[in-house]
This record gives sequence, structure tokens and C-alpha cells, in this order.
Amino acid sequence: MHYVKAGIILVVAMLALQCESADLLAAAAAAASGQTCRWVGTAPFCQMGCESGENEMEKSACGDGACCWSGYKLRCCKPIVQPVIVQAKS
Repeated sequence: MHYVKAGIILVVAMLALQCESADLLAAAAAAASGQTCRWVGTAPFCQMGCESGENEMEKSACGDGACCWSGYKLRCCKPIVQPVIVQAKS
């Protein structure tokens, strides 16, 4: 019985470490690209989707916080809209 509890604690700790480093990388990439991103899904049962106009960029068991027991959290980003500059003919 003690081995099972220790194994579960180890798995949860490993997930937490993976999520923390993945979060830092994802946040840095989003900031560098200028995208507005957010995590959707609420632990422990994560069954959310991105809103209309958002792109699904990443799936994670933990996202930005507590880990999911089922499903995934999604990192949803709004696309960057680049202005189009048109020069008038002279």
C-alpha cells in the first residue's frame, strides 16, 4: 500500500515539474510573438475548448495550474492581425 501512495506522489510531482517548465516556454513564445494567449480547462475534469476566433496552440495535463485527472487544458491564442499598408499611386 505504501508503494502505491509513493508512486502516485512521484507521478504527480513529475507532472508538476513538466508543467512548470512547459508553462515558462509557452509564455515566453507567446510574449515574443505578440499573441494574446490563455489556458482553458478546469481541473480535475478538463473538457473545455477554445472560443471562436482562437487557435488551439497546445494541450497540457496541467496548463497553468492544477493537473487534470481526465481530459486536457488547452492554450488558446488569438491570431496576430498584421495591418496591410497600401501605397497610393502618385
